[in-house]
Parts: sequence; structure tokens; C-alpha cells
Amino acid sequence: MKLKKAKKGFTLVELVVVIAIIAVLSTVSVVGYFGFTKKANVSGDKALVLQLNTILKAKETETGSKPETATEAIGYVEEQGINVTKLKPLTSKYLIAWNSEANEFALLNESKELVTGKLSSTANLNWLIASSYSVTENTGYSVYLMPDYKGDSTLNITTGFDVGENANVEVVNYTNTESAKHVVIRTNGGELNINAENDTIYHHGNSDDVNIIKCADHSYYLYGEVTGAVTVKQGHVKITEGATVNTIVVPLDITGTIEVENKGTVSVVNTENASTENISIKNEGTIDIAVGQITITGNKSENSYTESKKLTSDTHEITAGGYYDGTGVTFSTVENFGDVGSYSLFINTTEKVIINGFQYNGNGQGILVSKPNEESKDLTLVNSFIKGTRAICVKGADRVTIDNCDFSYFGLSDFDEEVANGNPGFLINNSGACITLKNSEIKGYAYSVYTSIASDVKIDILNCILKGRAGLATYETDGLVATINGCKIHGVNGFTGSTEVYANITTQNIDDNNKNITLNIANCDFTVYRLPATVNNFQYAISVDFENTNLNLTGNNTFYGTICYSENLTKSELSNKAYDIIKDVRTDTTKGNEGFASVEMLIKSSNGNNCFVKIK
Repeated sequence: MKLKKAKKGFTLVELVVVIAIIAVLSTVSVVGYFGFTKKANVSGDKALVLQLNTILKAKETETGSKPETATEAIGYVEEQGINVTKLKPLTSKYLIAWNSEANEFALLNESKELVTGKLSSTANLNWLIASSYSVTENTGYSVYLMPDYKGDSTLNITTGFDVGENANVEVVNYTNTESAKHVVIRTNGGELNINAENDTIYHHGNSDDVNIIKCADHSYYLYGEVTGAVTVKQGHVKITEGATVNTIVVPLDITGTIEVENKGTVSVVNTENASTENISIKNEGTIDIAVGQITITGNKSENSYTESKKLTSDTHEITAGGYYDGTGVTFSTVENFGDVGSYSLFINTTEKVIINGFQYNGNGQGILVSKPNEESKDLTLVNSFIKGTRAICVKGADRVTIDNCDFSYFGLSDFDEEVANGNPGFLINNSGACITLKNSEIKGYAYSVYTSIASDVKIDILNCILKGRAGLATYETDGLVATINGCKIHGVNGFTGSTEVYANITTQNIDDNNKNITLNIANCDFTVYRLPATVNNFQYAISVDFENTNLNLTGNNTFYGTICYSENLTKSELSNKAYDIIKDVRTDTTKGNEGFASVEMLIKSSNGNNCFVKIK
């Protein structure tokens, strides 16, 4: 009997069958794996939403109120260590949304259907946390932009919008021609344009300019700040308590009834070109300057003018009081004008002068306020830009107010590293002056503010940015009272050859004849540019070398560098929160110390002993 040979391999058909089986099993395994991964990610995302809502409800119980914006809601969870970047779900194409009506977060799938949480039945009260505005398409939902937004600088929106931390959105255009909505918009600078005759807009954050083309009755509420102009062509504008606007403009070409209600702070209301019909302005807050024929009811403006006097490029002297408009005009320097030196504009009147929109850019000096006799002068300068070797010199004035201005040294561009040698930006050269500097920047000058041969001067520097060798310097000054509040003060080294000069940030004593100085400092951010200290660069946030000096440090201040160096500090009172944040305390190399061990020792005198410090 013949034996059959045993098979030693697979036939082609068998191999094909095996491969097919393996392929099917692999597919099932991969699908199972990804299905398992997705389930795990969804579970993680659900747990995150639950945690977020626990935080929100605890904060709501604590404060008794709900967040007004998505930024505020996200800020609450960030306080508990959950960064906004973590609000991007693990599950691909899923989104987290904030329901502003219920104050709850929700998880949505790739079709924007609810997975967990709660959504409002009013679409625009649901805020998608996303990196693009386009995610709102076909939903009517509002959008909060995450910090990684890299889209267009101009956005056209039809729903609520919160720019978040982004500073790269320059123009926001909101339009709606459909049914009325209540819409929240939060901006971070730039321009906001509104054309929505049926809608009510709640505007938070800040903008450079706002243009209201159309809006409904009670339609535009401002809760933040507009550093430029709010221009109104139709609708009801309400500036809420605590909100600030530089200028409200009612132009010639209005398209309907206009009502303005102010409970906040407005620097200028300009209705000069508007008709007196169909316009009403009610003031329950503060309006500093009113220009035009429109009667303001309620609180009257302290400074009211029926018309402005237009400055031209040939205007170099003001000899009468009034409201002057320099918008759109760039001034030039006049050499030795009126035997007072090389200035662009000479204020030579004892009457009150208000200047809006002055602009100077040149290798010379900006404005001179002179006093030919002992009569008082009063100058207010708003919305002005001066780039010169000196911005303003006060040789004679009882009161000067600078608001929303930008002064910088001609020829410099990097104000964090560059500074002029010896030049003051704002020179005060007469006794008895009362100076208010607010919402402004002075950059690149050796001394941002400088008092010289003066007594009994009062200076308030509020919400300003000062970048120079010294924010405030004095020469032969007696009886100065300076209040510095809410400022960012950045000390910059200057160089003469290879020699470093002082970067004393708050005050610098130019000679030994200063005395009776009072410094009231609160809620400021002090930064020294170059560290560590050297023999010629003490790098102290506050340098006090005056006889009979009182230093009062209160509020919440941030220091980068050593707080204080003193020759003759008489008395210093610090509240227990005066030094809430001390970012970096460096060794005092000028005195050979090893550094300061405690807050009380951060204030040192020149002989190495502690100054008298009273902790309130």
C-alpha cells in the first residue's frame, strides 16, 4: 500500500483565508482600542466639567452673583489652578461651553450636541470655548477665544464674543438685522463697530474706539473703558457707574434719535457739529468738558463751551481762554518764540485753557506754560501726543491737568532700554503749582516728572506709566507733596560713555537743598531694568535723600528690586499690605550686605541701620 505524503505548507487559498481573518481581527482590535480610548477621554472630559461646575457654584455662593463674562467665569476656575488651556477637551472635536444663564459648564460632542451639563434654551447665552470664531456657525452660540487664537485681526460677528486674553484682534464688527437679542461683547483694545438696530449690547473690557451706527433703545451699555471716542449716530448709550470714556462724539450725520445717559466718567462730550433736535444727554456721573449747543441735564459739566477754537499748524501762542481742538494737526518747533525758548506752543494767558488732540513730533520742546504776572493760570491737556526733547514746561500755572496723553523722548524707540541723559519730560518750575497727571505715559526722559526751584508743589500721578532713570526727581524743592497711585514705574539705566547712572525709580535727589517732602505711594508696580546693583546704580524702587521726608506706602505694591534706600528718612508708615508682592529682592552690593532677611529690613538707611518703620 502506497503512503500519501504529508502536506508541508498552506495552499494559496488557505493563506488568503488566514490573511483575511487576521485583517478582520486587526480591524476589530483597532476599533476596540480607539473606542476604549475615546470612552476614556470622554470620561475624563466629563470629570473636568463636573470639577469646573463645583468651582463655579462655590464661587457663586461666596459672592452671591454670577460671572458677567466668560473671561470672569474662566478666571474663577484659574484661581483654583485650572489653566484656560486645560479647557480644550481630550476628546477630538469636542468642545466645552459655558452657560451664562445657569452659570454652568457643559461638554458638547463633534456635532455640538450636549454630552453632559446644561445648555441654555437661548442660544447666544451659551459660550463655546474655542480657538476660532467660526465654531459658532449654524448654532447661534457665543464664543470665547482661547489664548492660542491666530486668525484674522478683523472679525465680523453676529453673536456674543469674548476676546479673552488675545491682543491680536484689532477690529470687531457686530451686525444683526434679525430679531432682538441681548448680546455680551468683551474686547481687549482695538475698535468695536455696532450696527444692530434691534439689539441690546453689554460691552465689557476696553476698546480704543467704539462706533455705534445703529442700536435699539437702551441698546449699548458700557461697563469697561474706551480710551478714545464713542461715536453715536443712532440709539441709546448708557455709561454705567465705574465705566470711563475719553470722548463721546455726536457727529453731524446722525441717522436717528440719540440718548446718552452717563453714570460713569467722561472726559469730553462733543456735540459741536450736531443738531439740537433728537438728541438728549443726561449726566448722573462726571463729564469734565462739554462742547456744543446740546443742554446737558442732571449734573452740569464744570467746563462748558458752545464751540471750540481750531488750532492750526501756524498756531504757536494761545493768548485767550477757551476750548482748543488740535485734532489732525502736527505742530512744529519755533526757535526762541517770544524770547521764551524753542517751543511749539506757548500758553500766555491767565484765563482757563483746555487743549484736546495736540500733536508734536520733533527735535524740540512741546508746550510752555508761562506766567508774566502773579495771576493764576489753569491748563487742561487731553488726548495729546508729544514726542520731543521735552514734553511740557510749567513756569507759571496754579493748576495743570494732563489726561490720556503720551509723552516720549524724540529719537528713541525702545523705552525699556533707552533713556535720554539729563532731560526731564514734565518740568515744574514754579511754586504753589497743583499738578494732576493721569492715564498717561511718559517714556525715555531721564526724569519723567521734575520739580526745580519750587516750593509747596502738589503732584498727583494716577494710573500712569513712567519709564526713565527716575519717575520723580527734585531740585531745590521745599514742601512737595506727591501722591503716586496705580502706576507702573520702570527704571532704565542711562549711559554717558561707559559710566552707568542712577536708575532710582520713584524719586531722585538732584542736590542737597530738598526738604519737607511727603511721598504717598499706593498700588504701584516697580521694575528695575538692569540687575544687580552696582556702585553707580543703586537700583532702589524708592530713593529718599531728603531732609524731613515722610514716606507713606499703602495698598498693593509690586517690587522688582530693593524697596528703599534712604539718607534722611524721618518717618515711614507702611500698611500691612504695602508690600504684598516682592518679586525679587537682590543683594545690596553697594553696602556689601548679603541680602535682606525680612520685610522690615527691606528699608535701609545709608549708614546700614534700619529707618524708623511703623507697621500699621
